Amino acid sequence: MTFRWHSNLAAGNMWMPEREPEVPPPPPEPGLLASAYDETVAFLRVAPRRDDGSLEAGASLIRGLRDNGLLLTAQGAGTLLALCDRTVPSKAEFVHCCCLGTAE
Repeated sequence: MTFRWHSNLAAGNMWMPEREPEVPPPPPEPGLLASAYDETVAFLRVAPRRDDGSLEAGASLIRGLRDNGLLLTAQGAGTLLALCDRTVPSKAEFVHCCCLGTAE
């Protein structure tokens, strides 16, 4: 028995609206990065973790950075959370995550 895959998109039966291209955020200011890194390290030292070592409150970290003016792209936020799940990131790793996908 073969499975016949069908999709309205593939068949051309469905109209998909055009998406506006995402405008990348500007690169963060160096002073903002330095203070945000210090606050992130302080947060990570006391943040609750699951049994596997991952952060329980990853969204709180990203929200806190955003509330303090540091806008991360989805790629930057995901990379930062992945690093924070295993260890406290170095300052270079933190800056790299904060600059991923920003307008150069």
